[in-house]
Amino acid sequence: MLNKVRQFNGFALSDRVALPLALMLFCWIAALDWVTSYELSLNPFYLILVGLVTWNCGWRWGLLFAFLSIVSQVLISFTAGQHAVKPLHFYVVNFNKFFSDVVVVLLLARLKILHEREKSSARVDFLTGALNNKGFYEALGVELARHRREGASFSVAYVDCDDFKAINDRFGHKMGDVLLAQAVDTMRSHLRRTDIIARLGGDEFAVVLPQTDEQTAARIIGKLRQELDLAMARREWRVTFSIGVGIFPVAPRSEDDVIAFADQIMYRVKSANKNDVAYDTFVVTEGDAAPAVESRR
Repeated sequence: MLNKVRQFNGFALSDRVALPLALMLFCWIAALDWVTSYELSLNPFYLILVGLVTWNCGWRWGLLFAFLSIVSQVLISFTAGQHAVKPLHFYVVNFNKFFSDVVVVLLLARLKILHEREKSSARVDFLTGALNNKGFYEALGVELARHRREGASFSVAYVDCDDFKAINDRFGHKMGDVLLAQAVDTMRSHLRRTDIIARLGGDEFAVVLPQTDEQTAARIIGKLRQELDLAMARREWRVTFSIGVGIFPVAPRSEDDVIAFADQIMYRVKSANKNDVAYDTFVVTEGDAAPAVESRR
């Protein structure tokens, strides 16, 4: 995608920046190749350019620049008369150059896939497929930035499994893992595609609901709680859920403030009767960064 930002060795280049830059470098290398002797090969420079294009723009662009580089070298060699000296040697040498470029493109394309997969796995909980702490903080940071840019309110639900330890004690940790995975599958099936699900602890989850006010959040979380209860009942798991939902018409100072606010609401539910949902609105009073809270259930 032309507007997607890609990374290479700590540098970030968008496709719309990388392609013009690569074309400029190609013209510079070709011009340098023209003015130098054909005995001085600049193929390593072409090869580096092909590698950079492949990493930042994809294998199709890499193959295109590999083709352009070999065409450029062949045309320059023709003008220098190199092809007339040993024709067979000339074509073998240039075929080997092109073959090397293609191998580099294919290897780098595969390496980029593995690199992206590793980056993704570092942000995903291996057990449930939800985001882990690192992935959640990054996603929440994006949501905070969007709120400050657009001003739309958002909500964060902190979900805790009640009596989860009893499942581990009675059926073993493997069954507990199945329960956690089932909980995330249920959330994923009954939340919007834009909502963010994360596992923050052993049996604690967080859900970010972008662009939701209190009424919308209450409808979404109310339905989700019913579906979670049904999923547990189908497996005869005596587990319920305590849920604290923070409504954020204004953005807190940091991701930690968001988590602390929603966590605080959840623990009030947990310390009362469990198996309930509470909603609070985050409000920053003038001259005070601490939230003023109004509790509702």
